[in-house]
Amino acid sequence: MNPGILNAVEKLPLEIRGQLLTILLQVLNEDSPKVPEMLKPIVKRAFQKPRDNRKERADKFEREVYEYKYPQSVLDAFVSYWCESNTKARKLRFEKQKTFDIKRRLATWVKNDKKFNKDVVVKDFQDVDYES
Repeated sequence: MNPGILNAVEKLPLEIRGQLLTILLQVLNEDSPKVPEMLKPIVKRAFQKPRDNRKERADKFEREVYEYKYPQSVLDAFVSYWCESNTKARKLRFEKQKTFDIKRRLATWVKNDKKFNKDVVVKDFQDVDYES
C-alpha cells in the first residue's frame, strides 16, 4: 500500500478512521455498488479544513470593518448588510462575492450613501486627520 495513503489515514480522527475501516471491510466482503458512494462523504469530511462558525466569521469581519474611520452609523449599516445570510446558508453575504476588498467596498458604500440619501450628510473622510 502507498505510504502516503497510510500517513493520511493515520492523521484522520479516530471516529472517521473507524468509519472508514468499517466501510473498507464492507467493500472487501460485498460486491455492492453502493459502498464506494458511502466512502465519498467520509473522505470529503476527513480532508476538509474545519470552518469557523458563522458567528465567529461575522465577528472577525466586523472587527476589520470597524478599523476604518467612518461614522458609526455607516459602519453599522455596512456590517449589517454584508453579514446577512439566510437560515440555511453556510456563507455570509460578503463570502459569496468572487472578490471582496473591505476598503473599496466601504468607499463605494459611502459614495452611494451620499448619492441615494441626500437628506443624510456624510462627510468625505478621505482627507480628514484622525489623530485628533
